[in-house]
Amino acid sequence: MRLRLLSFTLFLSMFFTAQAWAAATLTLHGKLINLTCKIGNDQPIDIDFGDEVVVDLLDGQRYQHDVPLQITCNNDYKGELNFTVSGIASFEDSVIETTIPDLGIRFLDASSNKPIEINKAYPYKNNDNVDLIVVPVKAPNAKLTGGDFNASAQLLVEPQ
Repeated sequence: MRLRLLSFTLFLSMFFTAQAWAAATLTLHGKLINLTCKIGNDQPIDIDFGDEVVVDLLDGQRYQHDVPLQITCNNDYKGELNFTVSGIASFEDSVIETTIPDLGIRFLDASSNKPIEINKAYPYKNNDNVDLIVVPVKAPNAKLTGGDFNASAQLLVEPQ
């Protein structure tokens, strides 16, 4: 019985034993860099819509502000980058919430006047400018009351 078990075990081991018929040396190499980018002068960007934003005049165009952004990254980085407006989206994908319910700030690409979706990564070329438009908007059928409002978003540049 032992001899049969030993023979069976040896027979099975032929199928499960790796046999090397060839070998090669694998060499791995690369260049590690620290990717650093700056947006503007590395200071917070403050947009003031003023003290007289009239509720009935919020039409998605009035009170808009241009936000030209100078983005610079290492010149030795040749890879792909993404630009993202990060924040808490409100009643539309391109609108961040404010401290007043049903009032938001819409982000637009200034070159195409198309909405920029919040928290979506867009391709970006190293050291190009990104020009945004921001404009206060109200939710459809919203009945807004007066008051001070604030909103915040983060602008991100990251490798793809």
